[in-house]
Amino acid sequence: MHLGWFSDIADYLADIGRSETREASGSNSEDVATSFAAKRMALYIAVSYVANAISMCEIKTYRDGKSVKDELYYALNVSPNPNQSAAQLMNKLIESYFYEGHALLVQPSRAKNAYYVADGFGFELHPLQEDEFVGVSVEKQSLDRRFKASEVCYFRLENTELKSIVHSMYREFGQLLTMAVDSFKQANGEKFIFEQSHSARGTRGDEKSSADEVNDRLKSFIRSPNGVLPLHHGQAITRLASNGSGSSDDVISLRKDIFEMTAQALKIPQSMMYGNMTNTNDVINQFITFGVDPIACALSQELTRKFFTYEQWAIGGCRVSIDTTKIYHTDMFQVADKAEKLVSSGIFSVDDVREPLGADRIGEEWSTAHWITKNYSLIQDALQQMMQGTAEGGEERA
Repeated sequence: MHLGWFSDIADYLADIGRSETREASGSNSEDVATSFAAKRMALYIAVSYVANAISMCEIKTYRDGKSVKDELYYALNVSPNPNQSAAQLMNKLIESYFYEGHALLVQPSRAKNAYYVADGFGFELHPLQEDEFVGVSVEKQSLDRRFKASEVCYFRLENTELKSIVHSMYREFGQLLTMAVDSFKQANGEKFIFEQSHSARGTRGDEKSSADEVNDRLKSFIRSPNGVLPLHHGQAITRLASNGSGSSDDVISLRKDIFEMTAQALKIPQSMMYGNMTNTNDVINQFITFGVDPIACALSQELTRKFFTYEQWAIGGCRVSIDTTKIYHTDMFQVADKAEKLVSSGIFSVDDVREPLGADRIGEEWSTAHWITKNYSLIQDALQQMMQGTAEGGEERA
């Protein structure tokens, strides 16, 4: 799956956050924080959408070509380990998948059927042989063993040429947003002139200390909603008129651009990033098709190839499949006509239709049988009936 560049976005945001923090002493630290927060918030919203969607899916296990609810199904859908539910595990896996660029699902003990997402790990590459994972930690506890690639489920985002493009775009947006915030504050901020009849005497250190003292007094006075500024003899302070022409539109527009770019990167409809969806059905379908299904497919393939051998997959019909149809909210009254068609055409049984609608399976013989109305029949049967009817009509006329 070619989304590896997104892991680089997370790394880049972390790096730029650290560098911007280091440079904050020479620039406006509040502007830096604003720029960094906008990028992090956009990333968080996008990733949480995907993580929550995947955690809602049913992970089906198949044996002999039929869906079964065995021990593996219970682990993947209900309780993967004593400390987490399946939804919590999947959320952690998807977040690691994007923020770290990869995720590792491990079974610490072969004797216990418990699965965890590793907090941290390293790996040793062995060309033409199995790679090994070392330094694996689970719940902040190091595991004193090496894992072969066949013993774990390793989900990795592959790098693409989009990496440098996205980095450049985030860097440019960050600079522009910082400049827009600074311009807004400059235009709408308050400025004062401080005058005193005599200059500070002494060394340069004394002059700097006196200037710093004045600045601290003025900052505290200006920022306080109510305050008193004591002035010595010969000192005066004058407020400069503010032009008040600065607008926050540039800041809002740039933040919007950051959100829209992040949405495009994860194939998420832009309206979902703002939470103001009008054509909900089309938006959700687009989100599932382009933002969720590819990830679900990649996860399904990795789970299948690690839990089952080729013989089990090819001959035994064993596989793992993440069912994304559960993401979409279904109103049984709105789909009643469609449900009737599915049953009357023999495609699904009554129980097959009840389950996706959130109703319990009946489990009776008639509810598991496949029904078909008289309107559906083979063309050969219809032609034969028509010919029989013509022949019978001819005999009557005779």
